[in-house]
Amino acid sequence: MSVSTKPEFEWKGLISYESALLLQEKWAVEIAQGRSLSRVLGLEHPHVITLGRRSRLDPVVPQGPVVWTERGGEATLHSEGQLVIYPLMKLRPRFEVRTWVDLLLEVTRLSLLEVGIESRVGEQSGLWTKNGKIAFLGIRVKNGVSLHGLSINVRNDLALFNAIKACGIRGAALDSVALNGLELSPHDLYRVWMKHFSSQFEK
Repeated sequence: MSVSTKPEFEWKGLISYESALLLQEKWAVEIAQGRSLSRVLGLEHPHVITLGRRSRLDPVVPQGPVVWTERGGEATLHSEGQLVIYPLMKLRPRFEVRTWVDLLLEVTRLSLLEVGIESRVGEQSGLWTKNGKIAFLGIRVKNGVSLHGLSINVRNDLALFNAIKACGIRGAALDSVALNGLELSPHDLYRVWMKHFSSQFEK
C-alpha cells in the first residue's frame, strides 16, 4: 500500500479522550503493518487535561480530569466546542517529523485564514493570532506512524485553561474562532481543514 495514498477522513463527534487514544493505538499498528489506510480523525473531547512528555519537568499536577500521554509538549486542555484532529499517518519516506509538523501548521493556518482569522507560528508550538494562542500541536511517532495531533479553539470555554500552564505559560493569552465573531461549529471547521489538508497533501 503506498504511503502517499490519500487518507480517509472521519468525524467522530464527542468522544472521550481515553476512547480516542485506544482507537489511535489500534489503527497506528494497522497502518504501520500496511493493513490500513492513513486516517484523519476529527472530534471533540469532554473536559480533560492532558500532560505531554515535557510535563514531567513540572512537579505541579493540575486538579481535574487528568491523563498522562506520550505525545510531545506540555499540558493542554480539551473540552466541548474545541476541534481536535488526529492525523494517523505513516511518515516515511515522504515526511520527516519537521516537515510533517510544518504541514499540519500550514493546513491549520490556511483553514483559519479561510474563515477570516489570521494566525502565525509562535515561539511555542501552535498558532497565535494577535489576541493569543488559538491552535495547539503535539504529536508522537511510533513505529513510523504519527499519532495525536492538534486542537483548535472554536467555541470552547477558554476559562478552563486557567487550571493549567498552557504550553508552559501560566495565564497565556488565548483566542478562539467564536471570539472573532464567527458562528462555526468544530465540525464546520473540520470540513474546511479537510479541504486544505487534501490540497497540501497532494502537492
